[in-house]
Amino acid sequence: MFKGWDPEIGQVTKNVTYTAVFEEKEITPVYVFYTVSFETYGGTEINQQSVQEKMTVNKPADPVRAGYKFLGWFTDEEFKTAYDFATQVQSSFTLYAKWEAEAVTYYATPETATGSWTRGSGKDYTIVIKRSVDDETCYDHYQKTIVNGQLVDPKNITVAKGSTIITFKASYLESASTGMKVLPVVVQFDDGEAKPFINIVEPKTDPTPSTPTSTTTPTSTTTPTGTTTPTGSRVNTGDNSRISLWLILMLTSLIGMITLAVFGRRWALSNRNE
Repeated sequence: MFKGWDPEIGQVTKNVTYTAVFEEKEITPVYVFYTVSFETYGGTEINQQSVQEKMTVNKPADPVRAGYKFLGWFTDEEFKTAYDFATQVQSSFTLYAKWEAEAVTYYATPETATGSWTRGSGKDYTIVIKRSVDDETCYDHYQKTIVNGQLVDPKNITVAKGSTIITFKASYLESASTGMKVLPVVVQFDDGEAKPFINIVEPKTDPTPSTPTSTTTPTSTTTPTGTTTPTGSRVNTGDNSRISLWLILMLTSLIGMITLAVFGRRWALSNRNE
């Protein structure tokens, strides 16, 4: 910084040399900064950066967006030119995140994907459908339910949030499952579908032993000869002639024995008297 002349300039009467005198003064450098912004299109928000001129942008962590794969940063919204983070900044600008949609699938939870419903149980049946990406929006994508190729009337089911919870009324299942062992189900969404099925189980029945309506009693029983009949039991042999003959023989034998005894006694007395 110029301070003055040495010596001070005054009236000149002779040759004089004047020397300019300068005072040293610290000069503060001037820095230029530019703003770099990041457009994530629904992904993780990234704060803008203030970058000094001719410096480089600090590359941020990749943003995250449900249902999409991050493909990189671009200098234009048409995603024609990828940005090189080694480039020196010369002005303010915006970087744009490019995304690729991931494939979305729908599926029933394991316990409801192949569950069973018993005919005649009177119980409703519930299927829970989940979305592989951004499951909290699953219900918002729901469109309709089809059973065995037929569109289900909304009055026969209830559809609720919590993924997507579909409950079939028992009265509907009774009619829909007639003659069926398995009910195929298709739950359609605006960007996919799930295909669970319901096993139909017949109710268990306890077998009841049948009671005979009548019992046939033999009209006669033949008791073999020599078989002892228990006391108090009546045996119908079916042939009374044998019993009569047996009685006659027994009686004849008894009379013969008595006769012999009488004649034998008389003979003995006659011999004694002689």
